[in-house]
Amino acid sequence: MNHGFLADFLWRRTRDPRALEHVAQAVRLEPAYAWAWDQLRDWSPPGENRAVALARELTGTRTGEADSWLRLAQVLPDDQLTERLAALDRALELNPRHIRTHDLRAFLLADAGRYDEAAAACAPAVFGKDIPRTLAGRAAWVKFVRGNVKGALAAMREVAAAEPDYYWAWECIADWSESLGEHQVQREAAERMVRLSPRSAIPLGYLAAAEFKLERPEAALELLRRAFVLDPGYGYAGHSRNCRAISPARPRWPPKCASSPRKDRGMRHSRGSPICSAWKSATHTPSTPRPGRSRTRDGSGRSRRRSRPS
Repeated sequence: MNHGFLADFLWRRTRDPRALEHVAQAVRLEPAYAWAWDQLRDWSPPGENRAVALARELTGTRTGEADSWLRLAQVLPDDQLTERLAALDRALELNPRHIRTHDLRAFLLADAGRYDEAAAACAPAVFGKDIPRTLAGRAAWVKFVRGNVKGALAAMREVAAAEPDYYWAWECIADWSESLGEHQVQREAAERMVRLSPRSAIPLGYLAAAEFKLERPEAALELLRRAFVLDPGYGYAGHSRNCRAISPARPRWPPKCASSPRKDRGMRHSRGSPICSAWKSATHTPSTPRPGRSRTRDGSGRSRRRSRPS
């Protein structure tokens, strides 16, 4: 992690190219260090993705580790679907119960329009009837991208009922219920998100959006104020608070100046998301990536940005 801190300092100070060397070394020492992978991709020179080269290196030096092959599948370009799926197949040969690998496989298949295969990927035989919540949630998401929003919402509400601390499920419920005009359900889901992630501004943005839909502009504006205090960089809160269209006197929503309450829209809500150029595990809790947090892909910040299902 020291390499991560040093890389962050060098890059912020002068865009020093040595930052890339240190962030690459951080990944070699800790392959699950998602913040370092993100920066390796973002800091690479135009037309060059050093994350792919390093991921290929790790499949050679750590060839017996499923995570090495999963990481390769994550960082390969979207147009290399065959190689990405092959990497995931190799990861599953090494660890048939690797939930993140099954999750990404389902996502990639759905994103390619292969919905039946994606749905099947959410119910691997190795788990029997005891399907992990990550894959149960992904199955609901497959229904959503397939166009069955009502079916997806009903399925995800079942997942959330069984796993009430599952943030991503409530996030999807808030999104999908809004699209169906079920704003009381949207509000209840957003309230749950706030309870599960009280230090994040994003759930407050979701709850504010629901309050606007329910014609409670004063409550919405207070939530946006709280969100802005928590995170002044949260553009949705700042832009919405400063827009006359959502003043208590004119509770029109959505105002033209307001963006989405989602910090970055990403695949977890629709079809694409950051690191694997489009995928975030179906277990995301918002937080700010920092060099000192080896984040698992779910974004929760518990030792890695995503080792997901806990």
